Amino acid sequence: VVRDGVEPLIRRLETYAREYLGRDDEGRERYYYEVRAQEPADEVERAARMLFLNRTCYNGLYRVNRAGRFNVPHGRYVRPRILDADALRRASRALARVDLRSVDVGDAGADAEAGDFVYIDPPFVPLSETSSFTDYTTGRFGMREQLELRWLIDELTERGVLVMLSNSDVDWVHTAYETARYRAGEAFAHHRIDRVPARRMINSRGDRRSPVDELVVMNPPLVEALRRGAAR
Repeated sequence: VVRDGVEPLIRRLETYAREYLGRDDEGRERYYYEVRAQEPADEVERAARMLFLNRTCYNGLYRVNRAGRFNVPHGRYVRPRILDADALRRASRALARVDLRSVDVGDAGADAEAGDFVYIDPPFVPLSETSSFTDYTTGRFGMREQLELRWLIDELTERGVLVMLSNSDVDWVHTAYETARYRAGEAFAHHRIDRVPARRMINSRGDRRSPVDELVVMNPPLVEALRRGAAR
């Protein structure tokens, strides 16, 4: 919708902003839950509803219940920016030549060829048993799916596709990607794993949204491409 129908989307968000911002706190909360309970069939309305909920829900979190319904509670903001028309128009122009797909992880790289760049940002492996939430949608992305993702990267690497992956800094990720090796002439090549700081935005307390380490994994074809680029 952002790509193909941005102007109708902007007009609908203008209505949401006017209806929401013109109410007191109690009225805003009531209006939020009324919108959250809706299940519009029109694709522009669905997109506008989702953007409205994202801007006015608790911490901008996306999560659904087992029935597949968005269930994040109302947030409390003085004047949330429900509509950013300029940003939406820029996004629409950027997406003009983009092919958007929703597919299984095993099919995600089916069309990738040697020299193509693929960036993968999956639900992260939990840092601990107490932070094991991965059910953002009804289709849970668990350790089986993490392993399938590793197999996909193996396949892409063998085809010469340049792959970068983000994931959490935990032993499982280190082991899964440090032990992978690929034939490179007479020798073997390995993934490069870098640790980078990233700020966590989801926390009930703002003072606890501190940086944590994440891992960036680059496969051998990408490492070699970067090396050649640096050499030039």
